[in-house]
Amino acid sequence: MLKRIFPLILISTLVPLLTAAEVPARLSYLEQKNTQLTGALLELRKQQKQLRRTVLDQAAKMLQQQRNIQSLQGQIEELLHHLEEMKNSQQEMKLALDNRLDELQQALVQKLTRADERPNSGTGEPPKTQESFVVEEDNEESQAYQQAFELVQTGRYESAITGLKAFLKQYPQSHKGDEAQYWLAEMYYRQNKINIALTAFSQLLEKYPNSPKQADALLKIGDIFSDKKDYATARAIYQQVIETYPGTATANLAEKRLQKR
Repeated sequence: MLKRIFPLILISTLVPLLTAAEVPARLSYLEQKNTQLTGALLELRKQQKQLRRTVLDQAAKMLQQQRNIQSLQGQIEELLHHLEEMKNSQQEMKLALDNRLDELQQALVQKLTRADERPNSGTGEPPKTQESFVVEEDNEESQAYQQAFELVQTGRYESAITGLKAFLKQYPQSHKGDEAQYWLAEMYYRQNKINIALTAFSQLLEKYPNSPKQADALLKIGDIFSDKKDYATARAIYQQVIETYPGTATANLAEKRLQKR
């Protein structure tokens, strides 16, 4: 008998018995907890689906970006190919232009070399008069200057310097001498050889006192002193241009330079 009673006593001490009034409340509590857990589980599954969808979207975007990158790489390669073709074409054009300019320079040197040569009267042609010699020499002189000036216009500074120096040496008394001297100095100036340019412009002032290029040369000398940061000398030269050549375009340029200083 005692053996049967003892387990009951032990169970009663471990699990408190519920009264009839407490059972419904306990069941309601468990149902509420079950509902909460079920809702939490459903929400977790929903979040899991959203996360999976987000991962799939990101993967799709990354794949699309990779495709875009591959497309851009293809376009870049095509552009590089076109640029290389353009570069080769420009090099060919530059080579052709250089060859043409070299031909002009060689023609100029040859013409200057032949300037003193005259045809032999034994060829059967009638002898040339003094006037015909003057006209022929003037034509050769003009052509020689024009060929040198074409080098100036095309930006071949070194070739232009060579041609202009040869012209001045061959035709020291030429009526184009002052212009040749001016452009020779200008070529040095454009190469930033300002000290040599200063000497060349000064030589124009000394050798060609009546040249129309006097004002331009004087203005350039002022620019050179300005480049050398000798602003006091530059201002004095600009003022001299204004006073010596009033009302000219060169004087107007000098006034503008003074206003900037």
